[in-house]
Amino acid sequence: MFRMRRYRIFIVFAVITIGALYHFTNIANLNSTSATSVERLKNFGKNVETSSPPPAPGSKGEHTTDNKDVNGPIAVPGLANPGPSKSVTPIAQEPEPLPTRTSLAETTVKESIRHAEDTSLSKTPMRESAAEADIESTRNHRFPSVAKPTTAVGFESTNKTTKLHSGPAEPIINPGGGEGRLEIIAETGISKIHWSQQPEHFPVPTEHIIQLPTGKPKSIPKVQFAFKAESVGDKAARQEKQDKIRKVFLFSWAGYKKKAWLQDELSPISGKYRNPFNGWGATLVDSLDTLWIMGLKDEFEEAVEAVRSIDFTTSARNDIPLFETVIRYLGGLVAAYDISDGVHRIILDKAVELADILMGAFDTPNRMPMTFYLWKPTFASQPHRARTRVVLAELGSLSVEFTRLAQITKEARYYDAVARITNELDLWQNNTKLPGLWPQEVDASGCKKPDMNAQPSYDHTAAHVAPQSQSPTLMDSGPAEKAAIAKNVTSGNNIKARSPTSPAKDSMKKRQVDKPGEESTPKPPDCEPQGLASPPYAMSESFGIGGQADSTFEYLPKEYILLGGLEEKYRTMYETFAEATTKNLLFRPMIHDEKRYILHAGLARVDKQNGPVRLTPEGTHLICFAGGMYALGAKVFSREDDMDIAKKLTDGCVWAYESTTTGIMPESYLVIPCPDQHDCPWNETLYHEKLDPYGDAREQTRLQQQEAILENEKKVILQETQGTAAQAEPVTSTSTDNSIEEQLANSDTAANDSRILKQNADQAVGKPVENTVVEPEQEKADEAVSKPREGTGAKPDSNVSDKDVEISPLKPVDGAAPASPRVKRQLGDVGETNESLLAAKPEAQAIQAAEIDSSGPIAEKPTTEQQVETQRPLPNSANQGLGLKHANGTARTAKYTPPPIPTREEFVKARIRDERLPEGMTSVTGARYLLRPEAIESVFIMYRATGDNYWREKGWEMFKAVEKHTNGTYGASAIKDVTSEEASATDEMESFWLAETLKYFYLLFADPSQVSLDDWVLNTEAHAFKRPK
Repeated sequence: MFRMRRYRIFIVFAVITIGALYHFTNIANLNSTSATSVERLKNFGKNVETSSPPPAPGSKGEHTTDNKDVNGPIAVPGLANPGPSKSVTPIAQEPEPLPTRTSLAETTVKESIRHAEDTSLSKTPMRESAAEADIESTRNHRFPSVAKPTTAVGFESTNKTTKLHSGPAEPIINPGGGEGRLEIIAETGISKIHWSQQPEHFPVPTEHIIQLPTGKPKSIPKVQFAFKAESVGDKAARQEKQDKIRKVFLFSWAGYKKKAWLQDELSPISGKYRNPFNGWGATLVDSLDTLWIMGLKDEFEEAVEAVRSIDFTTSARNDIPLFETVIRYLGGLVAAYDISDGVHRIILDKAVELADILMGAFDTPNRMPMTFYLWKPTFASQPHRARTRVVLAELGSLSVEFTRLAQITKEARYYDAVARITNELDLWQNNTKLPGLWPQEVDASGCKKPDMNAQPSYDHTAAHVAPQSQSPTLMDSGPAEKAAIAKNVTSGNNIKARSPTSPAKDSMKKRQVDKPGEESTPKPPDCEPQGLASPPYAMSESFGIGGQADSTFEYLPKEYILLGGLEEKYRTMYETFAEATTKNLLFRPMIHDEKRYILHAGLARVDKQNGPVRLTPEGTHLICFAGGMYALGAKVFSREDDMDIAKKLTDGCVWAYESTTTGIMPESYLVIPCPDQHDCPWNETLYHEKLDPYGDAREQTRLQQQEAILENEKKVILQETQGTAAQAEPVTSTSTDNSIEEQLANSDTAANDSRILKQNADQAVGKPVENTVVEPEQEKADEAVSKPREGTGAKPDSNVSDKDVEISPLKPVDGAAPASPRVKRQLGDVGETNESLLAAKPEAQAIQAAEIDSSGPIAEKPTTEQQVETQRPLPNSANQGLGLKHANGTARTAKYTPPPIPTREEFVKARIRDERLPEGMTSVTGARYLLRPEAIESVFIMYRATGDNYWREKGWEMFKAVEKHTNGTYGASAIKDVTSEEASATDEMESFWLAETLKYFYLLFADPSQVSLDDWVLNTEAHAFKRPK
């Protein structure tokens, strides 16, 4: 026996050892796999949209590609012919973003796997040829000390250079890919991969490149108000505010210089740093023009020298987030060059270097960019296309930056890249499910997805495979096969269905045999060319002007201004959008101040073309840019009514700032839309109904519960009285020869006694006495006690005690025998109120009592003395030792008294208190403040456009609140909850705090001639570009 157990242990150990060896052998194989393998490049970065399992690892000669993900090249008018040599290369689609965020541990494992698959890219220097890269990959596999893969979670890394004990902070977000913020901590001591220029697969012929509009710029109406000269006192007060804002900027800038120089972001509490935007110094580049505008010339010169050391050709990230890179880096460099009058050539050189890298993202069949560009040469050298799900803002917010760069460098190809996107948006604008607006997600692939049911399956290991039929039916079979199928069906015999891989009998030529010497090429999947469209298989779509869409609409009037009004389509597109937004998205929220007319922009969902619009009445910080956009459009396009909309939208965000305890607007919240936008009085009842939508049902349940408790108490009285009467008059006769008449008489007497006792109980609790006989079914119903409804909302402050309530001795009714004095419940007269009868226990909160009417009393709460005196034990032997018994010595039965269900008023008060709801908001769906600039951006534009000092006053209050609650150790930090007076820091300071938020605060109190809106265009990151004259 002992020997068998010993062998069993050896067997288990051997299995574990073999499994471990197999596992690490596979990892080694991943290390040694060449990234330049043709078959591997076909799948590199490809998103798998089907649920079919992947090919078994290690299988030779079998590689099937899902034709929904890899599509053959398609002919696009206006593009050069890619040539026959490229027509057989599959096009890898840009990887789709993950549907949900994953935990840090999960994403670390995923990054390790990706890193292992891409080991030849991330651990070898660039070679002159693919063969040399393969040799280097093999060399690294043989000598693991030269290059080691990233250590996964749960394993100790032997490469000590990858452990950073100080400096980088923990990544905030680290998903598998397709995220704007994606932090990868780079390993040190490893050769870097560098971007290199690749031949284009879908070049635009020179004669088809869209040129910048030429001619003299049109006369565009002025944006800024005609300000008068200010007094000496007003100027001194204004400059004092400017100085305070500058000091706040310098405090955060000094923390960045000391703790995070040349990194993307400072962690202002811990003093560490983060690199979510490729590690190119996002805060440094983003802040260049702010330094110049605030007059910090020495700091500007120092930052420009640091820009020289930025290498845009390499990154720890495998992809480049196109939108974030364009608005922060490219926009920051172009603006710094413009604002400093082109003094520093290095700034423009770096802008061109970055732009040339990003142009590779536009090398697709339809020239729609990959919004997350896999830049490494092994992927960039392959054909690829845009995704089928692209965030609208990431596609439509590239025009201003590339246009200004094209104007400076005279390179039309930069403008061509973004003009083609505008053309596609223009064609689609009136054909969406909500005409005039584009959905938040867009299919930019240019390839219409065929019907999934009719989609053939291709075997890429074979030469040509005919479309394969499905399971046999009577519709698609020949005469002989139809007869056989019908015979099998009627006889009940099993039918052998044809599998998708087995040839059909009516298709004799399943495979085409190639002639000797001929090369067999796989047939590319069918692809129907299309423009921008809704994502495939989307049942409903969201339309809004907030996150995921905002800057696409913002850039329409700004691009019109930047082009000098020479491209009329931007005006047409903006006016179409503004009309659709005003009609479908804008609403007036109900607030306490009825005279304050504010507007919000909600989120709409539409199921079909021109279908009904379901609006979510929300407010978000990202939408706060809309007031400034409406003001700009009102001025530039002479839309006078839009200026009133701009005022109400901007004041809506100011109201949101003023509503919270911190004076800072939450990230997102819900409100109640007014039924009538012109007449919207505060409705307390409606507000409470929105806060407690199930209040009516809960109130009905509460009354039913109280009635059930009362009925149960009556039953207890009845049972105790019956037990007393039985003990007072015991039955002494045990004779079994009683006559039938005697038994009937006894039965009638017992029934009469039961009726009298019930009447006695009714009188005791104040219910009118009825001369009715208690039926057995009714007795069963009386025993039932309804339970309180669970999960109906906020819990009350305290629960009613579970202790029982006793009834006082009862007087006989109609000659009935007197009840025993053993019953201890004391009741007052029927006409007395609950307050005079019973009171709550001292530690519980009072419950409002209802008056007792003729229909029956409401259950009352006992006094503390009665509760303690009459508390019943739980029905078990342990609790029966507490000594609570009837007068006859028998133990009492435990009875549960459920806690009271709160009234609507109690529920609403508890919810407002617990959730710290600002008045007028029905829910705070996002309580954070991320140092966002959108609200102060619109306040700044409204002041410059109207000259109303109201906006300066409101802006200063906003600044004081933000500065008070975000001040950290080394800079300003985002906070978790703006509804809490004691704000908790998140240790995050995004680059737009210095690039946008403080810049807008500063310019609000600057002389209106500084960065005048008649001379400059500000991009969505507040970078200033010169307007053409």
